[in-house]
Amino acid sequence: MKGFISYSHQDIALFRRLKKHLGFVSEVNFWTDQEILAGDIWDAKILAQLPNSDLILLCVSADFYASNYIRAKELSHARDRQR
Repeated sequence: MKGFISYSHQDIALFRRLKKHLGFVSEVNFWTDQEILAGDIWDAKILAQLPNSDLILLCVSADFYASNYIRAKELSHARDRQR
């Protein structure tokens, strides 16, 4: 099973703690933007992962909602899939 984690980079400390806690979930291979390499087109990498994910985990915070990119791309995609 493929998972996608959406979070604000302002919440990196909380994200790292969450990722550590999720480490025991072997049934889900979680993808995050931490896997984007230098030179990659980051927007294309993110948008390629979203439709292929079985699970989308949203790390909601004030900074999460303050991100125009997250709201327009990641949250929008998650809401469409939920419908």
